[in-house]
Amino acid sequence: AKHLRAPKVKVYVVGGFVRDALLGRETADIDLAVTGDALEIAAGLAKSLKGTFVLLDSENKVGRVVLAARKPDASQSTIDVSTIKDTLEDDLARRDFTIDAMALDFKEIAAGKTSANLIDPYGGFDDLDHSIVRCIREENLSADPVRLMRAVRLAVDLGFHIETKTKGQIRHSAALLVKVPGERVREEFIRLFNASRGGQFLFDLDDLGLLTVLIP
Repeated sequence: AKHLRAPKVKVYVVGGFVRDALLGRETADIDLAVTGDALEIAAGLAKSLKGTFVLLDSENKVGRVVLAARKPDASQSTIDVSTIKDTLEDDLARRDFTIDAMALDFKEIAAGKTSANLIDPYGGFDDLDHSIVRCIREENLSADPVRLMRAVRLAVDLGFHIETKTKGQIRHSAALLVKVPGERVREEFIRLFNASRGGQFLFDLDDLGLLTVLIP
């Protein structure tokens, strides 16, 4: 909070952290969207928190701060910082699913307020309440096809179901998965196995036309 107190920079907590907080789930990772230069802010955060700065995307200005585990058996935690190009609503519109397109004003949280205004332009809270994974728009899936696998992983991990229209969009875009770098596919696969409930996700991947793209 001390590092992010610049008056002209607006900072929002977004994505999975907000989703998991509303579900009462613990998470070690935080996503921040800022109106300033995210790379500069992330590098400063890394220095302030004695973490490691990692450049994720120079063109879109996305940086990561990796923090060492506090306990021997704990995992590292990360803070991903992205630059808001236009408005916060436009930024949220480019995200994958409605339940990941909610935001909170970081400075409200840092001020110690007991409640904060939930920014939710795409009905993520309602979908969260009804256990639904819903794509914001189909082009968001094709923009980053690893999201096709992420839909299955979120559904399995949270015990949610993928909305019918979103299933159709995933089937329509399934062939795009071949464009995803192998290491990103591997990461999603490992996370799917970790979240597995008796291997049900394999049937889900197959039903959506993803399994034969992954394993021809």
